[in-house]
Amino acid sequence: MKPTTMIDTAIDTDATLQFNQVTSAQIDQQNIQTEMVSLSENANDKSISIAASPDYLSTRVFLEQAQKLKAYQQKFGLESVEPKFSTLALDWSVVANEVSGSMMPSATIGEMWYGMNSYHEVDDCHGKTFYGIKNSLDKNYLAQAKATNKLDIECLSEVTSINRIAKGDNGEFVYRIVVNKINEANVDAPQQIIYEADNVIMSAGSMHTARLLLESSHSPSLTDVTKTGLPALSNYVGKFWGQNGDLFATQFCNQDVRPANGGPGSAECDFLFGQKGQSKAYLDENHASPFTKMVVYPVWYEETVSIQNTLMMGVCRDTAPGQFEKQYDGTFGLSYPQTIEIDGKYEGGMGDSINTALKTLDAWKETNTANLSDDDQRKLARFKGYRGPLHCSNNTQRTFVANPDVENEHFDVAYGMTPHPLGGCVLGKACNNYGALKDVKGAVIPGLYVVDGSLIPGSTGACTPAWTIAAVAEHCMAEIAPEIKQKITCSN
Repeated sequence: MKPTTMIDTAIDTDATLQFNQVTSAQIDQQNIQTEMVSLSENANDKSISIAASPDYLSTRVFLEQAQKLKAYQQKFGLESVEPKFSTLALDWSVVANEVSGSMMPSATIGEMWYGMNSYHEVDDCHGKTFYGIKNSLDKNYLAQAKATNKLDIECLSEVTSINRIAKGDNGEFVYRIVVNKINEANVDAPQQIIYEADNVIMSAGSMHTARLLLESSHSPSLTDVTKTGLPALSNYVGKFWGQNGDLFATQFCNQDVRPANGGPGSAECDFLFGQKGQSKAYLDENHASPFTKMVVYPVWYEETVSIQNTLMMGVCRDTAPGQFEKQYDGTFGLSYPQTIEIDGKYEGGMGDSINTALKTLDAWKETNTANLSDDDQRKLARFKGYRGPLHCSNNTQRTFVANPDVENEHFDVAYGMTPHPLGGCVLGKACNNYGALKDVKGAVIPGLYVVDGSLIPGSTGACTPAWTIAAVAEHCMAEIAPEIKQKITCSN
C-alpha cells in the first residue's frame, strides 16, 4: 500500500457536500478495511477537499503561516522553507467518511494517542465496525503473516523473561519464554504460559527489547538458580538509546484554528539552515540542528480556539545518549542525561534540536505578526501536558520570552517527551549487521535476534522512523529467514 496525502486542491469548498469516493455502502460490501485511496488522484465532481473542510482549519492556517515565512527565509538564515501536506501510511478514505458524517469522528477530532478508531454502524451481528486511519501492523505485516496459517498471534500477552536451557547432552539449547496471558475480566490475575523455541526474534520495541534481554541475562534460570537466564550479553546491549530529536511546541496563533482539530499528520514544513552541503559545519558552529521538520499536531482535549500544537523533529550530534541501567530491584530502567547545563545552555542529547526549534519558532512568530499592532498579537500560552518518560531537567519546558518585562510568552517548547524512541540493540554493536544478538565476547548467540526500532541508534534524521524501521526489519529478515530455514532443514 502506498502512502497518501490530503487533497491539495478543492473541487468544491462547500463543506456540506458528501464524499462519494468511499461510501459506507461500499465498506459494508467489502467488510474489510477501506482501501488505501489517494483522494487527490481519484477526486470526482461530487468530491471536495478534505483540506478545505472545517475539520482542517488548523492545517490551512499552518500552511498559510509557513508560506509567509518562506517569503522571508533569507532574513532568518534559512536556505529553504518547504511547506507541504504530509505523506504518511494513512487511509484518508476513512477521514472522508468522518468528514461526511458516515462514520463516528476520531481522526478528525484529534484522537492521536487513542487509536483513531472511527466506527460505522451496520445492521448485522457485528454491531459497530471499526476502521482505523493508520496502515498499522495489524493491517499489513501481521495480516499477511496470519494469512499464511503458519502462526498464531496472541494478544494481551506480556513476555516476562527469556531463558536458554540445555536441550539434551549434545550441547544444543532451547529458549524458554515465560508469558503472562492477561484476562480482561481480571487483569490482576494473569495466566502464566511457557513456550519453548529454537529461535526467538525480539520485537518489543526500543522501550522493552533491551530491557527484557538485560533482565533475562541477569536473572536466574528457571531450571538452575545458579545460572543466568541468557548468556552474558554484549556490553552494547541497552546503549545508544535516543528520542529521534523530537519535541513539541505550542503556539497561540493570531487567528482562530479551532474548534477544528483534524489529524493526524496533515501538514508539515521542512526548514534548512545554512548553505546546502554545509550541514555538518552548521551543526558544529551553532550547536544547532541544520534541519528541522515542523508538523501540525492535533490535541483533542484543548478547546482554546487559537492554540496550535506542533511536533518538531531535528538532527542532533549526540543522537543516542540514553542507556538502560540496573535498578536496586534487579530490573533495568532507562537513564537519559541532563539536557540543560548549569549555565542554562542546551547541550548534548536533545540540545541541537531544541536550539533550532527555538530559532525556527522565533522566526515563525516574527513573520506572522509583523504587520499587527501589539494589541492584536496574541501571545503564546504555557505548554499544557506531555510529560514523557525522559527526565531532561526539573522543568521539562522552556519558555522563550522576547520582552523580559512582559509575562506573556511567545511560545513554549516541551522536550521531556518521546513519541519515537529508538536504540538499545544497535546494528553493528549489540547485534551483527542483520540483527543477530552478540554475547559479551562479540560472538553471535545462535537463535536470538532483534528486529525492531532497537536496531537504530537514536534517530532517523528529522523524520518519523516507521519507514526506516520497516526497511531495516525487512533487511534483517532477508538474512534471518533463510538462516532459520537452513537450521530446520539440517535438523530434519
